[in-house]
Amino acid sequence: MKLQDLYPYDSTLLGLNNQYTPVGVSGFFINSSQIIANDHTVITGASYVVIKANHEDIIVQPAKLVDVYHDGICVNLLMEDIGTGMWFTIELYFNNKNHQCPWTLLDLTFVKNAVEKQSIFAYCNCQ
Repeated sequence: MKLQDLYPYDSTLLGLNNQYTPVGVSGFFINSSQIIANDHTVITGASYVVIKANHEDIIVQPAKLVDVYHDGICVNLLMEDIGTGMWFTIELYFNNKNHQCPWTLLDLTFVKNAVEKQSIFAYCNCQ
């Protein structure tokens, strides 16, 4: 059972606003600058890097995406720390301008492909 089944939300409104849409069986489109992945789509079971920033330091935490659900207020990403196996949730608010998001979810495969593409362009002197 997916956690989304437990939380009713307005899928039509979020989909039309191009904010949050489940994709297939295990994918989720989350249109946010905090999600750095191919087409802003994350896949359950895939590994990501969660970058958290506070006033003193930056924490880089490798984690696996367990599940994603919208509870009517925000998108919740349930993550499992790869090193410790501990689960944690990160929240993404679309409509609250006062809530700053202190994290970024980074897909390393997306970054690797972007760096390779830039390297090829640089080597070929292409733009």
